[in-house]
Amino acid sequence: MIKTLLFQLHWLLGITAGLVLSVMGLTGAAMSFENEIVRMANPVIAQLAQRHAAGEQPLPVDVLLQRLDLAPAGAGQKQTVTRLLIDPTGARPSAARLSGKGAGRVYFDPYTGERVAPPRLSTAFAFIEDLHRNLTAGKRGQAVTGASAFILLFFCASGLYLRWPRRWWSPRTWWVV
Repeated sequence: MIKTLLFQLHWLLGITAGLVLSVMGLTGAAMSFENEIVRMANPVIAQLAQRHAAGEQPLPVDVLLQRLDLAPAGAGQKQTVTRLLIDPTGARPSAARLSGKGAGRVYFDPYTGERVAPPRLSTAFAFIEDLHRNLTAGKRGQAVTGASAFILLFFCASGLYLRWPRRWWSPRTWWVV
């Protein structure tokens, strides 16, 4: 009785949450190659790698924030930096993620502190990240993806229980379908 009920629940949740988990898996796979794809689409970023190889050092964080005319998080400004990504190697573009009024990203040269144009494909990957984290539905989408992650844990536990043979000590029973 319990196995039948658990099987039906496993099946029903697999049908419903499986779509969300598939989208999260595909977008996560795309995000894992973001740096390589963006670097390939933007040869200008390779110039940073040459400067790094020449031994040049990026500016300190406080100087960068001052030159970019930004305030660190918690400074009470209208526009604050919530995340600062500085990559002097040229593996990926350096960027500051902003919150508050005018939220978004600002891209910059870590050696001069000058703002630069957003790299090609950056808006596409911003959309992919929003789809991965929020299903492009804001807080509601974030709740759905969070629930789907917990459902995935249920899949693991219930699938193991449903597959567990009665005579678990016998190696032959594990390989019979």
